[in-house]
Amino acid sequence: MKRNSVNCVLYSIALIGGLLLGGCNEESFDSSSVIPDGSTRITLTPDFAREVEVKSVDRSEGYENLINDVWVIQFDGNGNVLTGTLNTSTGSGLLAEYFPTSEITESSITLRLHANVQEIWFIANTGSSSMFSNVSNKAAVKDVQPLSVEGESSLAPQNGGIIMRGVWKDGNDNYNINDISMKRAIAKVDFTLKVGDDLESKGDAFALQSVQVMNVPNMLHYFREPDELETTPYPALNAASDVFNYAEQVAEENDIWQDLQWMPTGDNACKGEIISTTGKSYWWYLPENARGKGSATSQREKCKATAPAGQGDYCTYIRVKGYYKSGDLVSEVTYDIYLGENNTDDYNIMQNTNYKVTTTVLGIDRTDTRISKETGEEFTPINYLDYTDNSSPWIVFAPEGTGAFASDGLEIPLEEINPWKLPTKKEMMLAWIYIVPTSNVFGTTPCWVEETTATGRWFVGMGIGEVLPPGSTASGSSDAGGSYTLWAARDISTGYSYPYVQGGKQRSNIIVSRDANGGVKENAIRLYNSPLPSDTHYETSTDNRVAAKFEVAPPASEETHQHRQTWSEAKRYCEEILADYDGGGWRMPTQRELMLIYIMNDQLEEPLYNKPNDQDASGQEDNGEHIFYWSGTTDRSESGDQAWSVCFCTHESDNILSGKVEGYPKEYVNYVRCVRDVE
Repeated sequence: MKRNSVNCVLYSIALIGGLLLGGCNEESFDSSSVIPDGSTRITLTPDFAREVEVKSVDRSEGYENLINDVWVIQFDGNGNVLTGTLNTSTGSGLLAEYFPTSEITESSITLRLHANVQEIWFIANTGSSSMFSNVSNKAAVKDVQPLSVEGESSLAPQNGGIIMRGVWKDGNDNYNINDISMKRAIAKVDFTLKVGDDLESKGDAFALQSVQVMNVPNMLHYFREPDELETTPYPALNAASDVFNYAEQVAEENDIWQDLQWMPTGDNACKGEIISTTGKSYWWYLPENARGKGSATSQREKCKATAPAGQGDYCTYIRVKGYYKSGDLVSEVTYDIYLGENNTDDYNIMQNTNYKVTTTVLGIDRTDTRISKETGEEFTPINYLDYTDNSSPWIVFAPEGTGAFASDGLEIPLEEINPWKLPTKKEMMLAWIYIVPTSNVFGTTPCWVEETTATGRWFVGMGIGEVLPPGSTASGSSDAGGSYTLWAARDISTGYSYPYVQGGKQRSNIIVSRDANGGVKENAIRLYNSPLPSDTHYETSTDNRVAAKFEVAPPASEETHQHRQTWSEAKRYCEEILADYDGGGWRMPTQRELMLIYIMNDQLEEPLYNKPNDQDASGQEDNGEHIFYWSGTTDRSESGDQAWSVCFCTHESDNILSGKVEGYPKEYVNYVRCVRDVE
């Protein structure tokens, strides 16, 4: 006898902009006549796979349509497997019959029907002649030990064909006994990854490192009834061991962007395949994995966090790893693309469906919205120090200092690393605020900054955050403005960068370091609802951090509190006097928060004073040199009871004191501006 290999053309249904579902198409065949002995010749036709187009093993020709063997199971109206004598044959027993290759003629099998048959199930390509020999009802058929899926090849054994299912129901015009539509029990995903048309014009590029399918069920049941196809979740999964990941598919391992500053070379070089606007394609077979519908309302929100309750760890997704280049700066990125029947809330991967997924990378964390990224360390700096996890800082630093130099010997090394530059005072303060809390790569040696005066150059003590003008001596150093470390920096701020003032420049008093789109790395800041700073925290304490979002209080409305006051009075003002103002929650800023206010001061709606507003304790008028503000952070770098302060100063002849950060005895008097955490 001849093996049946039915060829079937797969039609594409183009659905622009979503994972929308196309209908199933079936061929029509002329009904075969009843054979004289009472048997019926039945045609088994692999149905068209539904195709789903999404904008965002050996597969030989004809293999997907191969029917190598088939089980035929006849049921009565109660769902029990029929027994007894057939209408024209002798013998009895369960009517679960196995038809091997030798009994499949062209596209047909010859079947004897029981007089009381109401429904027939067809299961093809099991490769077993005993699997259903003892089943007694529908439940028993469905409870047969499922196919163990250990890899993609489990779904497409080289000689057995893909598991298929078909149904006939008596009296239902949709189920023609002479033409059984056989549906594949698995899905297929065709994935294309490309970049946006304008990426190159922006000086950006994306290099692919690898692609991997994640969270694949480790089982496939041989039969599901048609009306169960929308029942979720399926299959029943209870532990992480019930899903596994396909093998990672590595792209071309070419050394990339070796001409860029600070890019690793040799054994440490970054490797990948530059992706074009045409794209690169992959495909996979997948077992059914219907997890249900989640809570996302937009395409960008579709991710693990918005998956159906309790199902996030089981939803299948495609993980793309690579490197994103913006100008001369390179970041390591990870994109997770969750599959399903639409782009928002559906996480169902259904049988006999061909999903076509096209994802276009438009930016480091901006795509055609089919890509969702989980929070965390997705964006890892490769050739620079970046304090954000979505590559949106104001400033980045070279990965290592260039050694110690005197303030008058900086020109040569700067020329060698051109176009990198010496950081400004505010930029080096950002490094203390955001990079040092997680890993102080700068050490404790003070670092030079760009600003100079006639007497020398400013520097920042990266061990304690002290910012001092020329001639000062950094704490722990005997050098009075001597040979300090040089760190190269580069501006990359292009619009939406962190930190920023909520609502835009001079429209708010809220400073944002991190929001729902990412920003400053979580381990460098305090998230909302985390414990507030203790009353006794100091410069190197973990409490000396910046809140993800914090609001700067307006100037005091009472004259008494518009003037300088001791540290204890300032603390009482924030926590007690302002306790009932606008919902309360006010406190003194940490040292780092006060430094960040200094950096962002000119963008605030109500900035801190930078002109004389008071008389000192002796009654002498302030000349603009000593407009210091208290922080709530104790200065332990010096003896005595001191707290850190920052100068928002303007001198009549020079700005030499502006931005000075130093400790003051707590019995001295300074200004205060309170802050509070914002959700």
